Amino acid sequence: LVLVGPRQDPAEDLCQARNVFWLGARPHETIPSYMANFDVCLIPYRLNSYTRTVYPTKLHEYLMLGKPVVSTALPEVIQFNNGDTPLVHIGGDTDRFEACIIDALAERDPLLLRRRREAAQAHSWVVRIDEMSRIMEGRLTAKRSRVISQWSSLLQQVYRRASKRFFRWVTVTLCAYLLVFHTPLIWWIARPLKVSDPPRHADAIVVFASGVGESGRAGQGYEERVAQAVWLYKQGYAPRMILSSGYRYAFNEAEVMKALAVSLGVPSEAITLEAFAGNTHQDVRFSARIMRGKGLHSALVVSSPYHMRRLSLVWRRQAPEIQPIWAPIPYSHFFGNGRRISLSHLQAIAHEYLGILYYWWRGWI
Repeated sequence: LVLVGPRQDPAEDLCQARNVFWLGARPHETIPSYMANFDVCLIPYRLNSYTRTVYPTKLHEYLMLGKPVVSTALPEVIQFNNGDTPLVHIGGDTDRFEACIIDALAERDPLLLRRRREAAQAHSWVVRIDEMSRIMEGRLTAKRSRVISQWSSLLQQVYRRASKRFFRWVTVTLCAYLLVFHTPLIWWIARPLKVSDPPRHADAIVVFASGVGESGRAGQGYEERVAQAVWLYKQGYAPRMILSSGYRYAFNEAEVMKALAVSLGVPSEAITLEAFAGNTHQDVRFSARIMRGKGLHSALVVSSPYHMRRLSLVWRRQAPEIQPIWAPIPYSHFFGNGRRISLSHLQAIAHEYLGILYYWWRGWI
């Protein structure tokens, strides 16, 4: 009798028997090699309140090897064995267990090996998971059907009790939807956010990556702004460039902006980075500090078109001695210059108006 596995019980009497070899724990990957050399594979669980609910997974491992299996009368094994061709010898007591081992040792039918492997494959994890998935999907489908039925009944009751009020609500909602999403109303409301000057010569081009830009989220739009700044630089409007962003994702955004500008033909020595600002207020303060240190007095300021109002209000309060020239990107891919409004547009425009209120409350404008 060869036993492989850790001892969970001293079992001294068993280990003293001359025909018992307890090998102890072995690496998991070596277990099939031991099992391959077994003549008969045993599932010798003692029956008690705990093991009556046990389903021994080693059963399928034994069967996959085609080995004869002898088990005590575990309910789960008995249920597994209730087929046209029982594959497991079940010994309900000591004498019967010993007789099953003797019968298993005498087996010579090659068809039994194939049937055992087929049975193991029919209970593989892939098959079991598929079966569990079908059961869960069936339950979920039935639950969805009940929910749909309940909602249908509830809606019918609501319709019968308050049909006029319901249709009035639908009409008002539809009109509001059409007004917001299919008219220029929101673009008209957003128009005061725009500030723009004709470009003219300045000491520097200052690019702010904060504010809502081509991505529709604050601090996540810089490509179009860098492109606008590069165009201004190549047109000779300013000899240097300041790139401001303290946002960090996979890389520091200011470094990415610089790499993009350099790739578009701006000399690296003409670029100064401000890589600490986390909002528009800090953008202006930190960039103005750099300009003062370099003795610069005017700047072409580049950002998103709908960010310029908040930016101009902050600039007027935080850097009054530096002359700004507002040079937003001429075309925003995200905003689309008046294309049909979407929820992302509403969020972006609301962000700017709320930002102005918040900055006023903080005393930054």
